[in-house]
Amino acid sequence: MPSQVRVGRGYYKTEKFGSKRRKILKYDTYSYVPVKALLQQLLENSAIRDQVSEIRPCSHGILQDYCDGKIFQEHLVLQRDRNALQLIAYYDEIELCNPLGSSNKKHKVGCIFLSLGNLHPNIRSSLDFMFIVAVGSSKIISKHGINEFLKVFVKDINELNQSGVLVQINEQSSKVYNIALLAFLADNLAAHQLGFKESMGFALRICRSCMATRNSSQRNFRETDFELRTDIEHKRQCELLTGPMQSHNSTSFGINRRSVLEELKNVSVVKNLPHDIMHDLFEGIVPRELKCILVEFCIRSNFFSVKTFNQRLVNFDYGQLELGDKPAEIDEVSLKKPETNIRQSASQMLLLLMIIPFLVVDLIPQENHNWTCFLLLIKICQICLSWQIDLNIIDYLEILIEEHHTLFTRIYPQLSVIPKMHYMVHYPRQIRLFGPLVHTWTMRHEGKLSVVKKASCHGNLKNISLTITKRHQHHLSYLLNSNNTFINRDKYDCNSKNIVEMESDVLHYIKQNTHISVSSTIFKPKSVKHSSIVYTKGSIILLGKGNLYPQFSEISDLYVIESQVIIKVKLLETKCFDNIYNSFVVEELPQTDFFLIAQVPAFPILHIRKSFAQGNNKKYILPRQFIVI
Repeated sequence: MPSQVRVGRGYYKTEKFGSKRRKILKYDTYSYVPVKALLQQLLENSAIRDQVSEIRPCSHGILQDYCDGKIFQEHLVLQRDRNALQLIAYYDEIELCNPLGSSNKKHKVGCIFLSLGNLHPNIRSSLDFMFIVAVGSSKIISKHGINEFLKVFVKDINELNQSGVLVQINEQSSKVYNIALLAFLADNLAAHQLGFKESMGFALRICRSCMATRNSSQRNFRETDFELRTDIEHKRQCELLTGPMQSHNSTSFGINRRSVLEELKNVSVVKNLPHDIMHDLFEGIVPRELKCILVEFCIRSNFFSVKTFNQRLVNFDYGQLELGDKPAEIDEVSLKKPETNIRQSASQMLLLLMIIPFLVVDLIPQENHNWTCFLLLIKICQICLSWQIDLNIIDYLEILIEEHHTLFTRIYPQLSVIPKMHYMVHYPRQIRLFGPLVHTWTMRHEGKLSVVKKASCHGNLKNISLTITKRHQHHLSYLLNSNNTFINRDKYDCNSKNIVEMESDVLHYIKQNTHISVSSTIFKPKSVKHSSIVYTKGSIILLGKGNLYPQFSEISDLYVIESQVIIKVKLLETKCFDNIYNSFVVEELPQTDFFLIAQVPAFPILHIRKSFAQGNNKKYILPRQFIVI
């Protein structure tokens, strides 16, 4: 169970008791779940132990997870023990009450979460596998500093580095697990609270990875153009933050204080604080540049009106799984205000980025530099969102980023290169250090914060940090004790099951390719969730790579029989790659085929796209991830 940790010295507070007032000794506290107890609780579950013990093979030339990155490969603990627990920490703050109400910031809390990098990414992305370690009031964190809030966490990690985690497997045997903290995830503001200048836009040194200044970031767009921060140099700079030159040195070096995370072995704030593509791209660069092209197309060049764009946005044929992230209409008044950005959530902006070629391409000249620049941004985002990245693509990403930034500064000379654009030059190196960028973004952790907010809705807010941690621990205990197979990646979830008769082609496939009894009951669900991917009728799946182009197919039906899921697909022929739409052109073939769901490659579900251009009846597929042809 969580405990209350005191921070700072006690103080007296006057409280009323009946008609009298008394001074009561108070302490600032936050709620904390001991890391050792949490890991022991998790590893007592045999399914989690099996996942931790499973060593995933590394694909030569392909980066798929943390274990393929240099941080993992060069970590001293992991070099000795590849089964060591790979810890991934995350910190952020959340406002529990209405941010526009009278209780604004009164009940804002900061949270530390912990995830296990040993778990498969599909499992690790589940909100149930992001575990709360500490919850404290933002007022207390601001008053005493984030170093005080992290002190007990750092102490626990250091102790576990020495002794490991002893887990009682059964009455006769036990095992000691070593640990390794690979990354500390956070958005830009939270990451810079860990010792760096928090106001990135006004600081001299705007980056936590290098010594870039605002001026140098305006003209240099390769990482080799900047002096990278190093552990030794950062330690020396922190030592100079004392005496009469403190203010000058703090400004010159871009740091406020030495972070308590520096006390951890094999952890450095200049290497283990990766940049977050969700906040950098989808809440920063993409909405900013999208506004630029809409202002150019709708207002300056008058290629089309905002009303036309909104009509196409509303009437676009979204996939069934995309309706929850459907972008909001663009406000023309806000578009004309230079100080405002397009207001969309990160998931809405991601979807809008993927469909905008089909909304505007037929209305603008093909050789438009503004659109060329935006297409470069789409390609960059596709690589950043990829689950698997070829080492050769990393060099291509570096070239794309340089081309994009160079073109952006040329066609928008009145706009500056904001810090988030500069952070992009570090993405190639970050991929080499940690693997694909989607494993270090905070999109899923932001979803966990909404769960924290829901946990605080019922009951009073007297000691909300303790309430949140207790409820989380109760839920975790329920999951660990109710079903020992809840971590199983091979299971599937169906939203509904309708009993149907065995069709002839399904019967033929079962007889020829499986050991399933043909007398078994067969169900026809509307959708199936497997390995965190939801398959529905009409969705497009990637089957693999052909001789020249990727092979796609459209799901026509789903069947469940004897705990097996069979997918019936209509085959599609990939005709070419259309550079104007940045998409693959496909045609439907008369042939159909069947696959067991376990045979389908793990790849995000795709959808057929159609252009609004008159006379264009082509079918397009624009993958959210980069596909190497």
